[in-house]
Amino acid sequence: YDLSVDRGTIVVSKAEVKSGPNETNATLIEISEGVEVVIQDTHTNNSGTWKQVTIPGNLTGWVQEKALMKTSGEGTW
Repeated sequence: YDLSVDRGTIVVSKAEVKSGPNETNATLIEISEGVEVVIQDTHTNNSGTWKQVTIPGNLTGWVQEKALMKTSGEGTW
């Protein structure tokens, strides 16, 4: 089961976790490179492709796809 859960690792020095999938949404928190997240959903709009993620502590928000490297789960990006 665990390997089928979509997970990713932050690959930029600081990634902003936003309240919605857009640059103009509020920043909830910044997370550092190397943090593992659970990927919940994907959304693409004019500001790029965003992944809805849950970070340790169960905070859920949106990060830009380019800030992540998928490390487990089914399918490809």
